[in-house]
Amino acid sequence: MQVRAETVLDGPDLEVLHPLYLGAMAPLATRAAARHVLSRAEFDEEMADPRIIKFLVRDDDGTPFALTTLTKDLSAVPWISPSYFETRFPDAVGRDAMFYLGYTFVAPDRRRSQALLLMASAVKNQLESTRGVVGFDTCAYNDEHGVGRWSGWLFGPMSSVSRLDAQSYSVADYRHGRIPVPTTDPRRLAADDLRLLSLADRPDLADEVGALLASRWPTFMLAGRPGHDEDLFALLQAAPEHQVVAVDADDRVRGAAFSLPITWDGTEADLPLGWDDAVSRAGRHEPGSPVQAATALSITVAPDATRRGLAVRLIEALRAATAKAGGRALVAPVRPVLKERYPLVAMDDYLTWQTADGVAFDPWVRTHLRLGARLQGVAESSMTISGSVEDWRRWLDDPIPGPGRYVAPGGLAPVVIDGDSGTYVEPNVWLVHDVTPAAA
Repeated sequence: MQVRAETVLDGPDLEVLHPLYLGAMAPLATRAAARHVLSRAEFDEEMADPRIIKFLVRDDDGTPFALTTLTKDLSAVPWISPSYFETRFPDAVGRDAMFYLGYTFVAPDRRRSQALLLMASAVKNQLESTRGVVGFDTCAYNDEHGVGRWSGWLFGPMSSVSRLDAQSYSVADYRHGRIPVPTTDPRRLAADDLRLLSLADRPDLADEVGALLASRWPTFMLAGRPGHDEDLFALLQAAPEHQVVAVDADDRVRGAAFSLPITWDGTEADLPLGWDDAVSRAGRHEPGSPVQAATALSITVAPDATRRGLAVRLIEALRAATAKAGGRALVAPVRPVLKERYPLVAMDDYLTWQTADGVAFDPWVRTHLRLGARLQGVAESSMTISGSVEDWRRWLDDPIPGPGRYVAPGGLAPVVIDGDSGTYVEPNVWLVHDVTPAAA
């Protein structure tokens, strides 16, 4: 899989890309008032227009499966006014560094690959190298449910994203008389207002879960080379009953919790070595074979749903899924939530810290303990993430001028840069939740 900037696409590429384009854009025909879907002739014309850069991701055999369009010629974008941007960003226009982003899509069966990250990185490299300005537009639906929610992540910390203009489509509806004005603030979320479902119930929510993860986790944790050889997304899809999502009244994903069945005899000596080893052990678990335990891989909550008890409900849901499968324990390689503030402190020392009330200093560890979990020790080398120095410069937004130990925002430990590569080794805390198998 590789991304490359191309200017003209034709022939077999169009026969592959146009159906993918339609699959991605056609739903907006009923969700956006403005027309977003190009006809086949319009699509082919854009693909043949050399003014429009096509960042294309291809498989190893050369087959395209993801595309992002970008241009420096604003006249190539028929639905915008070039003069609007030229008067607001004359310096960028004068340096030939005023861009406009078109559309992005990824084949449905490859949306959990690194394709979007590769294209976003290619676009960011182009913009950062020119100190450019890029315009883009999204409809309200995509702002709430799609790529609009990822804008800060897509363009990265070197940029500032701000709204320039808005176009409102309205109706005056005389059919039903006066409609009562809501008395509650719809933006406030309580954990009890959210429904918990498994991906077995709603496999269509998998892409929204990916968007939630991308918005909350450090880029290097999603894009780096992991310390295991498993296809994690395939493992999660193979055990959908162990994956729990929280959705609001509008069917938006506001939280997600992942776990996988593993073999574990219940002793500390037989615990996985850490997060990576737990994933590897899950990969060796034969589907349909008895479940001894499950390992909790992550729990993620949207910003507007935090501090409302949702994380507790998600832990309880993972325990219930483990019990239903016949397991006797949910073992969790936990990332203490405040440890990222103290990346140079050893995890063993961190765990000795207490509040003035004499309880565990870290609120996430404290939550697990309050729910009855047992502290089962520290996994010093739980998760390993590696990449080239160039990768780490991009992920950390840091020039990394030489070898050494670097603090990674969101990381629990430093990144070690040595030669042409960098490695992040994260310590986790083993917390074990005993459960009663449903069969018992």
